[in-house]
Amino acid sequence: MPLVWKTGDPKYPKSPAFDPYIALALDKDRSNFPLDTKEPWLPILVQLNGITAAQFKGGDGFIDVAELGKWSDAVSVPAFYIDPARGLENTTHCTAFVTEDFFRLLDGNKRASKLIIRVTLGLPLSQEVLPKPKRSKSRAKARP
Repeated sequence: MPLVWKTGDPKYPKSPAFDPYIALALDKDRSNFPLDTKEPWLPILVQLNGITAAQFKGGDGFIDVAELGKWSDAVSVPAFYIDPARGLENTTHCTAFVTEDFFRLLDGNKRASKLIIRVTLGLPLSQEVLPKPKRSKSRAKARP
């Protein structure tokens, strides 16, 4: 299939720190970011400024309390960043798996833009390494 250039508005215009390839990866059919799974997780690399990976995972100080359940469902950070080895406590980068809600929650978030400097898309991964889908307590209670 020949390469076809696409033009249009950015998917998340209020978040210039997002890698432009993220919009391609989140295309409707995900044809630009092939995964061998139906799971919604995307691998990313995040550059942090003044917060730890654990604070990033928790949304500490930049995600509204009402949105913390959605944030928790949308972000998975490997344990070795949350409880880092000695000497790596102040690392400024970490990897994560995120869903599209991650990008929605950050788009235009001024507090987050000071703490999360850059978000770069990782390579597509196989289903075996992706996190299992999470169900927040708020969603679980809402179901009959």
